[in-house]
Amino acid sequence: LLSGGLFVEAGPGPLEVLAAGTVSEHVGTHYEVRVREGEAQVRVRSGLVSLTRGSERLAIGRGQAGRTTPASLDLEAWSVRDASWDWSRRAAPPFELEGSSLERFLEWFEVETGFEVDISPELLLADDGEPVRLTGDLGTLSPTDALEAVLAGASLRSETRGDRIQITR
Repeated sequence: LLSGGLFVEAGPGPLEVLAAGTVSEHVGTHYEVRVREGEAQVRVRSGLVSLTRGSERLAIGRGQAGRTTPASLDLEAWSVRDASWDWSRRAAPPFELEGSSLERFLEWFEVETGFEVDISPELLLADDGEPVRLTGDLGTLSPTDALEAVLAGASLRSETRGDRIQITR
């Protein structure tokens, strides 16, 4: 990557991004690489990324950023709620709600927003023990608005605590 930015959503398997002399190697993750004026920044929304520059190596996890300059390789903290991630929430692909399970929807929400969702397993099941199935169409709702709509339809509510969302009845 010579300049600009790149958002990576990758599953298992090797993938390396070379940016400003730094190699970013993912371990099943969602992360962003940006290059500006010869410096690279890698921010991890979920998973783990290994940064290598020369003989230096740095592991970066969720909520962390690695920044490289000609003189250093540094680790920084940041929040998945940071406004600089708003573009990724707006660019999220729509979720096909009709017939999907609540569990699958919440997995999509985590991927698209970077939030971690805490929910008791029994809340994912209907009275008959089968997975809660969703109906309807989310249209162009943002992931956050979609979460509110889905939870209201399932008689659930949420509380945000930092980078985590707790779902309760």
